[in-house]
Amino acid sequence: MRVATILPALLLLTAPAAARAQSADHRFDASIGVGYAKTWDDEESMGNGASVSGDAIFRVTPRLGLGVAVERVSHTRDIGGGAMTFEGRSMLASARAQFRFGAGAVQPIVHAGFGVLDYSGKTTSAASNGLPAFTLPIEGSHRGLAPVASGGAALDFFIAPRVSVRPGLTVHMTRTDDGSLPWMIWRSGVSMALHW
Repeated sequence: MRVATILPALLLLTAPAAARAQSADHRFDASIGVGYAKTWDDEESMGNGASVSGDAIFRVTPRLGLGVAVERVSHTRDIGGGAMTFEGRSMLASARAQFRFGAGAVQPIVHAGFGVLDYSGKTTSAASNGLPAFTLPIEGSHRGLAPVASGGAALDFFIAPRVSVRPGLTVHMTRTDDGSLPWMIWRSGVSMALHW
């Protein structure tokens, strides 16, 4: 993930001077990104995996924006050489409020939202090196919906007047009585954003 933090800095250094003074007249922005995520249930880690996300924001004022965000997060975890595995995917959709600081070439952003998590996954218990070979695998499937609250921060590095690179961190937390569903997901990643 070092590339995700170094790349925006390099792009900023090579950006033309015209991109370094951004006006606040943009009313919309939309981004798409990739990242790395960790997923936990109420007891332990469910594993790590890739994330793909996107959002669209309408600026109510030059600093405050309202919009929607979607994200797909996968996770896998292998315990004891196959004795137990977790795998699954979370789909998240939420309404989002976003606050932007400054109008220069680098603009910090904080955001918060509320929405829904749609989860599907499975847990498999199987034979490991220390168990008899005739042990049969036991598989449990999990599926469910849960409300989710999200928050995070990012930096917009403008590389052109209407294009920015956006590294950031987002945390999603759910509230559910179903212990098989994710309780928390955090994601770090980088997005490309368009502003108009």
